[in-house]
Amino acid sequence: MVQNYILGIFLAIFAGIVASSGNILQKNAVNKIPKEQRDEKFIRTLLKSPSWLFGSILSYGVSSGLIIFAQVFIGPALIPGLFASGLIVLAIGSIKLLNESLKFIEILGILIIVAGITFLGFSELDIPVSEIKALDLMLIVRVAIFSGILMIFWIFTTFMAKKDIKNKGLALAFSGGYLFILGNLWTFALILTISAMIGGTSQILDIFVFIIVVFILIFSNLIAIKQTQEAYKYAQASIVQPSQEVPKQIAPVFIYFLVFLKTAPIISLAFIILGSILVIMAGFLLGKRQADVGAID
Repeated sequence: MVQNYILGIFLAIFAGIVASSGNILQKNAVNKIPKEQRDEKFIRTLLKSPSWLFGSILSYGVSSGLIIFAQVFIGPALIPGLFASGLIVLAIGSIKLLNESLKFIEILGILIIVAGITFLGFSELDIPVSEIKALDLMLIVRVAIFSGILMIFWIFTTFMAKKDIKNKGLALAFSGGYLFILGNLWTFALILTISAMIGGTSQILDIFVFIIVVFILIFSNLIAIKQTQEAYKYAQASIVQPSQEVPKQIAPVFIYFLVFLKTAPIISLAFIILGSILVIMAGFLLGKRQADVGAID
């Protein structure tokens, strides 16, 4: 049992390192594109880059697989904090390999966000799919409402990215983050509908939701990846990824309580409050630093 636990911890940390390594490769591919060509067929150019393709496989494929295996050994609660340790690797790699510079305030922000994510992991907010036996109409309504709120935030930040040149990278990072949240939110419905279809218990609602979810997942993930890569055009990788973690870590708290109507013990609430404060504080520090850099530029 102890060996399995240690293996799970190793896999979660390694997943964060793999994801950060992929982010560095993606950012490096973006840097190689001349600035005057970054607005013309930008994504098409990246798709022709072996380093960007390999980095994407690491960030969105290999790391996800490692997380799934880690959950088998240690469950989902500790994984976000262990995975976040990869942000430290990202910061070091950005300095050594991408020649990015980090000020004290940025290093502090990254360390604070790692601590905040760790505390959120200690809260042990978990919604096993097994607890949700089937799709409930009211649950779908709540998910749809929350999805609408996420889309409002996404539209707003995307609009700001087009208007505010100083904070373009930060706004695009947040926009991509909201879409990643949207995709994660609807993944549970995909699992339930597929289970119902395989088990022969599917109803019209399951089939209807399945079609919607497939569209949502394709849309949200493709656009989120695109906006994240565009964020690399205007901001350092060591800023983009930690900033994107702010909405990705705070949103699950609202999903847990407001969408799935769960409750939590006092100790969990304490970890949630402390973790959320730290994550928001880190986001403020990173945002302020990025605004200062934009003002200088």
